[in-house]
Amino acid sequence: MNTWKNDKISSIQLGLMISAFLYGSTIVVNPAGKAETDAWIAVLITIPFSLILINMYSSISVKNTSKPLQQILTDYFGKYLGNFLSLLYAWYFIHLSSLIMRNFGEFIDTITYPETPISVIIVSNAIVTIYLVKSGIEAIGRVCELLVPILIFTVVAISFSLITSHDIKNLLPVFSKGLGPILAASFSFLSFPFGETVVFLTIFPFHNSPNSTKKVSFIATLVLGLILLYSIMRNLMILGGGLLYNINFPTHLIAQLVPGISLEPLADLNLFIGGGIKLAVCIFAASTLIVQVFNIDSKSSIITAVSVFSVVLSIWIYSNIFEMFKWAASYWPYYSIIFQIIIPLALYILTKIKIKKNTEAIG
Repeated sequence: MNTWKNDKISSIQLGLMISAFLYGSTIVVNPAGKAETDAWIAVLITIPFSLILINMYSSISVKNTSKPLQQILTDYFGKYLGNFLSLLYAWYFIHLSSLIMRNFGEFIDTITYPETPISVIIVSNAIVTIYLVKSGIEAIGRVCELLVPILIFTVVAISFSLITSHDIKNLLPVFSKGLGPILAASFSFLSFPFGETVVFLTIFPFHNSPNSTKKVSFIATLVLGLILLYSIMRNLMILGGGLLYNINFPTHLIAQLVPGISLEPLADLNLFIGGGIKLAVCIFAASTLIVQVFNIDSKSSIITAVSVFSVVLSIWIYSNIFEMFKWAASYWPYYSIIFQIIIPLALYILTKIKIKKNTEAIG
């Protein structure tokens, strides 16, 4: 059975992969926008909790000797329940893949090629993703090394180009609508994108330096959290809370405001890089779980099947762009709790209990 056991990624590749995953479609669908001028406070509140989540995920992997997620689930919950939960996670990652496809399909259809059917855009994106995922996790890691620095450079370039347009007054007044909208936005932002890093429970076993998995994932999450915090603050200082809340693609609009040079293509490229890597990771994760549960030899056919199903689901799932944004902001966080918090927390507690029992037995 070929489950990619011999593939390995370096610490740099893992860190860049997490970074790209977090950036992903976050700038397309701004989950903190509902807090308007207090959106930056919502992100600031979210960052410490995101670090707790990624530390929990990485601890589960490391303390279980970097076993695959499917094996960890069957070890603690038994063969049948463990495999059932593995398939639930496979569904969750497929569902997430379909949302990513639709997010970027809507972006390209609205901004770049408005005359092109969204189905054509999504299928084209899927074909590239299938090729990348079939090349293996090592190939995805190398793509991260090559392209993620471009993503970071573009964020810095756009920010510095518009530094004279920053108006700190747009961050005020603080708590203008009370604490409720801030906490709601924080919860949304924790679920999307930070809670979605639960997918890396399927990636951590491929890290060639398990002892540094926790450190690498923690640093990558912290750095991207700060980058996203600054990006939200920048967008607020330039556009203001009202406009930021009411426009669909603020980063593209920000890039259009850079004087003397057209940076929109670079900003759009950033979205393609982050979203493409995020999509590849999700397809890879779902395919890995299905292969492991059913002991399937042909990983290639599963990757194709998962990708095709994700394409169909992405086209069917929303009737329009407004429904997409409403789902992301209002329903996705609650739907994701079981996958992002409840099951991982149970695994974390069971792992702690197992380690304690083993320590007592040795003692």
